Amino acid sequence: PSLAIPPSDQLQAQQVMTALDTLLREDEETTIVTGVGQHQMWAAQYLTFNESDSFVSSGGLGAMGFELPAALGVQVAKPGTPVWAVAGDGGFQMTLQELVTLTEEKLPVKIALINNGYLGMVKQWQEMYYDGHLKAVPVDGPDFIKLCEAYGVGALRVTEQEDVLPALRQAQAHDGPFLIEFVVDSNTNVYPMVPPGGSLADTIEDPAIAPNPTN
Repeated sequence: PSLAIPPSDQLQAQQVMTALDTLLREDEETTIVTGVGQHQMWAAQYLTFNESDSFVSSGGLGAMGFELPAALGVQVAKPGTPVWAVAGDGGFQMTLQELVTLTEEKLPVKIALINNGYLGMVKQWQEMYYDGHLKAVPVDGPDFIKLCEAYGVGALRVTEQEDVLPALRQAQAHDGPFLIEFVVDSNTNVYPMVPPGGSLADTIEDPAIAPNPTN
């Protein structure tokens, strides 16, 4: 299966993950905590983990909003270790009130917020299996930067690929909690994908990426 990133003039979530992976390779003690959705899949696909406890996610239960409270717990359990919460704009709004816990407890958790304006995984399934009939998937979230300012959490917004890695380094160097809102392409889906009831032989590749005739 291909993990090639499709060409686009918009920032891609996969580009954020590859930049975050650069950070992980520089500090292998970093722990990643994800929510549930497309960002979770991209994190699993593009990030490199060298320790058994360096990737924490809600796999079986699939609990949206898991990332922030779980990251708080990881940071308490591993003081002095870099902890990144990778979130989607939908799930993050289910538990974002825990930003106040970050500031009250002085926990330096960093947050990579992947904002595509949708409940992305639900949107992808509706496009593929419900003839593109979208229902209850747009996410009109708050201004996440102003929200963080209200909670006393450092924050910035990134829309261009060349700004991704510098922003991640800025957040990593910050001595307190910090959120980066990555505004990404809303039309990008997760591939490869095994269809419901299918097997690996039925894997669906990204139609935006032409197959390699030599394979």
